[in-house]
Amino acid sequence: MEGKNDTSFKYKIVRFFGLKLLDAYVIRKFLGSFFLSIVLILSIVVIFDLSEKIDDFIESGAQLKAILFDYYLLAFVLRLLACVFREAHTQFSGA
Repeated sequence: MEGKNDTSFKYKIVRFFGLKLLDAYVIRKFLGSFFLSIVLILSIVVIFDLSEKIDDFIESGAQLKAILFDYYLLAFVLRLLACVFREAHTQFSGA
């Protein structure tokens, strides 16, 4: 029963945006690959940055929670994502 409701919901979304089923499939596959690549690239960047700054973190006596959430999540990753989305916006808006 749930599968039928889920399928009809998918078709309603596709019809709402005026997409064909193939378009929706391609967009879903593209967005999945896009977000996976963003996560992988950010993981690599964070690992390299952590390896360069681990001595500074140890000398300052910072806790692991503070390093992960305050430095990497809030300051580092969100700033990188903002740059990516700003660049994508300028590419697609023609500005």
